[in-house]
Amino acid sequence: MSNNTQQTVPGTCKTVGVIGGGISGITAAWLLSRRYAVTLIEKQPQLGGHAHTHRITDGPDAGTSIDMGFIVLNDRNYPTLHTLFNQWGVAVQDSEMSFGFEDKSSGFYYSSDVPWGLFARRRNIVSLDFWRMMRDIFRFNRIAARRLQTGMGNLTLGQFLQQYGFSKSYIDYHIVPISAAVWSTPSSNILDFPAESILRFYNHHGLLKQTHRPQWQTVCGGSITYVRAFESQFQGIIKKSSSVRTVRRTPDHIEVLLDSDVPLVFDRVVLATHADVSRQLLENPTPNEDNLLGKWAYTHNSICLHTNSRVMPPHRSAWASWSYLRSGDSDTTTKMSMSYYMNRLQRLNTRRNYFVTLNSSNPIPAQNQLESLDFDHPCYTFDALSTHPHIDTISGNDRIYYCGAYCGYGFHEDGAKSGLAVARKFGLDL
Repeated sequence: MSNNTQQTVPGTCKTVGVIGGGISGITAAWLLSRRYAVTLIEKQPQLGGHAHTHRITDGPDAGTSIDMGFIVLNDRNYPTLHTLFNQWGVAVQDSEMSFGFEDKSSGFYYSSDVPWGLFARRRNIVSLDFWRMMRDIFRFNRIAARRLQTGMGNLTLGQFLQQYGFSKSYIDYHIVPISAAVWSTPSSNILDFPAESILRFYNHHGLLKQTHRPQWQTVCGGSITYVRAFESQFQGIIKKSSSVRTVRRTPDHIEVLLDSDVPLVFDRVVLATHADVSRQLLENPTPNEDNLLGKWAYTHNSICLHTNSRVMPPHRSAWASWSYLRSGDSDTTTKMSMSYYMNRLQRLNTRRNYFVTLNSSNPIPAQNQLESLDFDHPCYTFDALSTHPHIDTISGNDRIYYCGAYCGYGFHEDGAKSGLAVARKFGLDL
């Protein structure tokens, strides 16, 4: 989405409704409230969207806050979030970012920690598959950097890997699992992702180099800290536990109908929801709105915070910040399964080890579970990505605006950036 396009908002505009209390809606509401009477509407009992923090209430680690959704940002690629955090007085701390992998069927595992993580499984020293993977990591980085200079057209990641003859071990044990982990999507879908988009993301985040990578960070006290900071300083109205049924254009205003059948009336409305939800909320979408928003699909992921270390590789030196679990050959047709080692990511000073697992391939014992929830993540296809240059053309069309992480790579910074893009259409900026 363009973040430079501004349009004249008539002086008769006094009220703005923002639907969706995730980072996109929070950003838009924060900026728009400087000039307009803003009402932020969220269907859940709390704001935050993918910013969800669990607070341990008993036991030896009582008082500890652990993130389950949005966890990390970095000092290079998250300028919008950093600016917002500075305005709200939210502190961040350095984090460790590493990647691990385990294949249950073959017993192969490693982590990116050099050297102990790479050789946590001693047999890796004499494994041809391991050394082929290592060779192709460096080869992929070189080839990707070169191809990005010329463009890759409609090449999928799978076609790109096949074109350059990358080894099966590199594909199965590295590039597919790490990409599936980044986008929280099944590994079978990843091979159909547009190659250029994935490679540009990796290049943008310094992942095609072994040095000079960005410093990853987490929010001190968990991501709920920034949500609370926003709430305490926001000058508008916040309506939680308010599910929107319909957004209706009338000749003079926009009506927002809640499940309670109580209509709210605004001069302008911002839909800061997933693209498919925004499409469902519109009573009479224009053909362009229907076409662009309808191209987006979402992957459903189940998340569990727990203390069961069996989700991690068998050797402790292979416990990475992110650890992908491959169940076997059928892994390519099922949901991706991975775990975050939260003690490492959030620098937790706790007695116990805590993990956040997406789509556990084996049931986690009830006595180890602390909280479970579900999140949806955008699925990136050529069709979906083709909407990016055009979303700006429907945002603000006939008084309704659109923002969400789907306007970018699907991450927290993309959500914040899209909320900022909406504010800029009203002549407001960070």
